[in-house]
Amino acid sequence: MSIHASYPYMQEAGYLASVYPQVYVDFGLAIPFLSVSGMREAIRQLLELTPTTKLMYASDAHSIPELYYLGAKWGRQLLKEVLEQAVIDSDITVAEAEAIAMGILRENALSLYQSVH
Repeated sequence: MSIHASYPYMQEAGYLASVYPQVYVDFGLAIPFLSVSGMREAIRQLLELTPTTKLMYASDAHSIPELYYLGAKWGRQLLKEVLEQAVIDSDITVAEAEAIAMGILRENALSLYQSVH
C-alpha cells in the first residue's frame, strides 16, 4: 500500500511506513500545490520517520501541463535542499544523500512495482 503524502499527517505516514512492511509513502498531494516552504517542510517531515527505501517522489500534477513541470522542478529542487541540509547537519554523508535521492526519485518505485508483478 502506498500512502499519498498523507498531508498534513506526514509524520504519521512515516511512522506507519516504518512499522508496517507493506506501507510506502510518496510526496504526492504536497507537490506542487503547497507553498515552497510548505513543500520543503512536507519532504522534511516525511524524511524524519519514513525509511528512505520506502519513500517515493510523486506529484499531484494533472490536467494542466505546467503542473507536471512544476511538480518535477519543485520535487527535485526541494528534495535536494532538504538532503543538503541533512548533510550540513551531519545527519548523512554526501554519498548517502545521493543514494537517498536516487532511491526516492527512481529506484524505490522500481523496486516496489517490480515486486508487485
